[in-house]
Amino acid sequence: FEIFPNSRFEELFIEIFRVLKKGSHFYLFCDQETAFFAKPIAEEVGFKFWKPLVWDKVSIGMGYHYRARYEFILFFEKGKRKLKDLSIPDILTEKRVWRGYPTEKPVNLAKTLISQSSDEDDLVVDPFCGSGFVGIASVSMSRKFIGNDICLEACQVASERMKNHEDLI
Repeated sequence: FEIFPNSRFEELFIEIFRVLKKGSHFYLFCDQETAFFAKPIAEEVGFKFWKPLVWDKVSIGMGYHYRARYEFILFFEKGKRKLKDLSIPDILTEKRVWRGYPTEKPVNLAKTLISQSSDEDDLVVDPFCGSGFVGIASVSMSRKFIGNDICLEACQVASERMKNHEDLI
């Protein structure tokens, strides 16, 4: 499982900013160390940073010191776009899932973000599609989806899961 290096965030954010339509949101899942590193780079590229959302995984993960039960979701905007539902809190509680893919996340977590930031028939893009949770959520909510991953195995897992997504929602 190849980790995305911090040294490539500027290149990534430049490309995301370039292709993202004005009036769009961009979410980055990351740990606390990456959040402090990535946020200023994304702002320098042109994104407006709103706030870190917290994904409460309900159960703790691996580690030695104060084992984390959360992950950050950095919330950025290009242009201006209102959220759909202002009653959604900044702490999103969804139990961590583990089906074998190392960074798998719950489909309902993606559904919350997608419903907040898009309309039916909009395009949702995930450049690190991993197990395909964003794709499953997108398709189930009548959005178009494009996913990519450096790992061929991840693309195969995501593709297979999207074909059989009814049992994962």
